[in-house]
Amino acid sequence: MRLFGFYPPKKCNIVYKIYALIVYVCCTVTIPTLAALHLLVSENVDLAQVCENSFVIFEVGCFMFKLKPFIFNVEKIRQSIYMLNWPIFNNHSKQQEQIINECAWTCRRNTWLFLVFCIITFITWAATPFFTSVYKFPIDVWLPFEATADPKTFFSVYLFIVLGIGNTAISNGVIDPLISGMVYFAVNQLKVLKDNLEYLENNSETQLCFNLTVKHKTIYKKITMCIEHHNAILDFIKYYENVYSPVVFTQFTAAVLVICISCLQLSMVEPLTFTFFAMITFIVTMFLEIFLYCYFGAALYEESNTIIRAVYMGNWYTYDIKSRKALIVLMERAKRPIIITAEQCKIIDDCIRICNRDCWLNLALVLSALTSWAVTPIAKGISKLPVEMWLPYDVNKDDKTYYLTYLFVVTGTANGAIASGVIDPLIAGLACQATGQLRILKNNLQYLWENVDKEISDSEKDNALREKIMYDKIRSCILHHNSILNYVELFEDTYSSVVFTQFTASVLVICNACLQISMVEPFTFAFFAMISFIVTMLAEIFLYSYYGTLLYDESNSLTNAIYMGRWYEYDIKSKKALIVIMERSKKPMIVTAGKILDLSLVTFTTLSKGLASHATTQLKILKNNLQFLSEDADQVIAQQLTKARIIQDKIRFCIIHHNAILDFVDYYENVYSGIVFSQFIASVFVICLACFYLSIVEPFSVIFFAMVIFLVTVLSQIFLYSYYGTLLFEENNTLTNAVYMGQWYTYDVTSRKALIILMERSKRPMTVRAGKVLDLSLETFTTILRRAYSLLAVLKNY
Repeated sequence: MRLFGFYPPKKCNIVYKIYALIVYVCCTVTIPTLAALHLLVSENVDLAQVCENSFVIFEVGCFMFKLKPFIFNVEKIRQSIYMLNWPIFNNHSKQQEQIINECAWTCRRNTWLFLVFCIITFITWAATPFFTSVYKFPIDVWLPFEATADPKTFFSVYLFIVLGIGNTAISNGVIDPLISGMVYFAVNQLKVLKDNLEYLENNSETQLCFNLTVKHKTIYKKITMCIEHHNAILDFIKYYENVYSPVVFTQFTAAVLVICISCLQLSMVEPLTFTFFAMITFIVTMFLEIFLYCYFGAALYEESNTIIRAVYMGNWYTYDIKSRKALIVLMERAKRPIIITAEQCKIIDDCIRICNRDCWLNLALVLSALTSWAVTPIAKGISKLPVEMWLPYDVNKDDKTYYLTYLFVVTGTANGAIASGVIDPLIAGLACQATGQLRILKNNLQYLWENVDKEISDSEKDNALREKIMYDKIRSCILHHNSILNYVELFEDTYSSVVFTQFTASVLVICNACLQISMVEPFTFAFFAMISFIVTMLAEIFLYSYYGTLLYDESNSLTNAIYMGRWYEYDIKSKKALIVIMERSKKPMIVTAGKILDLSLVTFTTLSKGLASHATTQLKILKNNLQFLSEDADQVIAQQLTKARIIQDKIRFCIIHHNAILDFVDYYENVYSGIVFSQFIASVFVICLACFYLSIVEPFSVIFFAMVIFLVTVLSQIFLYSYYGTLLFEENNTLTNAVYMGQWYTYDVTSRKALIILMERSKRPMTVRAGKVLDLSLETFTTILRRAYSLLAVLKNY
């Protein structure tokens, strides 16, 4: 890596930096750029030539972004490698050395295996021209001179291309095993951690302790070390993801295109030829490349998911209360396994800066799309409006009429476009602000101990004062969390329908734009205008999806923030309060569009009746009672009864109410499940046949409108079931939120314990199933429509 300029020495001078930049530009940037230019400027390019060039352009082109951090972000790369030498990662017993040695051997084996595959693939690709009868480069590139004029020129250019591709190929053969190997390092650290947790008592220091007090202190000390080890692993994974996430995401994105094009090219070459086997080698190497990341990522998930089992398999039942409680918190954190994602996004300043950037970027895209759309008729040299419309006069009667109408159309469209260019970033930016507040909350929760230290002097550091300040800060965090939850709920109520409308329109608009782009001549002004329009539409919905995902991720990592703090040193009261916060944060914040689509990158990439409504209403009443327990108690306290007793009675009533709702829903499902299932199954065929009949009758006739009314009636019928089923699910799913939003931190211990059990039960969502197969939900409604459309497509083909 140092030879190719991707890992400079500690004391690198300006000469090495210039050398690394020259190698990067000449080898990584120049060749895919020249190859892409060749495809753009050449005439009569057939599919075979496109395939031959495209898979190299995409693969080497992705290295422009993949290798960029190794040139411009060297300190973070070096720091991630230095983290492997942290003392806490090298504190293991002799029995655990086998785990560490196995990790080192596996990483070396994978590096050599993958590097050999990369070299073989590179050699077969470079040697392909020698098996043809004409002068030909391994990849066609645009050059300002005739490269095949004489052998000297040909071989000079050939050498330049081969060296450039060879640089990226061999670098890739080392970098991918390095990045994936660091994940495997974390996997083995988790194995060491699990071994320590399972055998806390199995060491000479603990076994020789005959004094129970000393033994319990020793065990608690070891548990503390395990928690710090776990925190270090989590820190390492977080840092790893921040540094290498864009690298892996770039590789995965390129791999999809490259494997697709390679398989297409493989189907076009003659079987069992040199080119055929060269392509086989290339595809195997690509699969091996992404398999390394996926396999070690899955291993990390599995190991982190079995930490609870390791704790449970130990002799925890012999530990003291303090040690057991510490293990319970550790197990709570371990319920959320470690998952590495490919690609993610100071706190308030960052949010403002990001919102401003996105606003200007989106507005620039909208203006470019609007401008290209508006000037399309001028570019074509015809007197035609950008969009055809009915007018009570001849628009081409004279120039004055044409340009006035043209100005009216462009101004009207620009008004909506520019407004959209500002409104969409505004709405998405509000979600970003909630994300920023969650980051502040996480910071406060993680550094509670340090913040308390700042407020009290060394002479005042007694336990009572520390506990009081600590609990006050936790209460402030709870109120902050409640405010964020209220803000997100208000945000969804206000903008849900707006975003849903945008998402629904985007599906139709992007589909129509892609159809139109397939009909225009490539590389013309109209072609690039449509490209600009599609990019703008995608950016518009991506903003919502991206910030929705950020909000989900930040709320999902609140538990992690608490766990990463020094909670094991807090008092019991503070620990219990933090446990309730962790319980609430297990249900992450999700903003939906129209109560149907989640604002998430998953949505971006994939682009009864009265009785169910009654159950939903009952859940709303229950949530209200749970949230305002304290306020209701204040109203009755004048009757000389204790507030704690009143709250306990009200909680008991809420639990009975909850049980009654559960019994009602179970009985409802048993009685009506078969009826609704029959209706759903019949609806698939009825909707399909109605649409088919609608397509063959004369448009705007009496029969046509009769079928439209019939179709709307059938859709309304199944929509009612689905809608109220979704409402039931949503209301039950927010019971935990209702409990958390109340003043539970002021209740007595008995009341809190009862609420915890109620919250545990409400984690299991309340769903009504049709025929024990289909959930009554809007997702099922969309599934029925998709199935009906699939049947319609089959019918129309016959």
